[in-house]
Amino acid sequence: EMQKLRAEFGVPMSTHCTNFEALKHYPLIDSVVADFHHEGGIVPTLMLGAVAQAQHRQFWLHTYQELGISWAARCHFGMVCPEARHPAQALINWVVDDLVLGEPWRVHSGGYRPPEKPGLGVELDPDGFARAAEAYRKEGELAYLVVR
Repeated sequence: EMQKLRAEFGVPMSTHCTNFEALKHYPLIDSVVADFHHEGGIVPTLMLGAVAQAQHRQFWLHTYQELGISWAARCHFGMVCPEARHPAQALINWVVDDLVLGEPWRVHSGGYRPPEKPGLGVELDPDGFARAAEAYRKEGELAYLVVR
């Protein structure tokens, strides 16, 4: 049905389907929105960006369970994925405890530069992780989004 809407109204369409074999049958879908949690990591998601560009589709990330480690990975991803030219969806500001030590990474002036530290530049907060694990056991998968 997306093909019909795109053809009739000219409204750009995006999909969260990252199966490019299936998408080849839908050339009027303009954009692909991925998530490296679902895709198996940063590198496989970078490869999807390259495939999207080869198929003349736009590419960016959507948000999913975005805590401090995921946010750090998203910041790094944005710096190394030239195909991700458009702003990614992000809900980090909804999270009260991002489960990493130190100051939260906040967007300033439209972006954020990760610190010069090894790996993703963050360290897991063991106490925060224990609190989140308990909330997960009691409240379920989206417990971290509960405003406290």
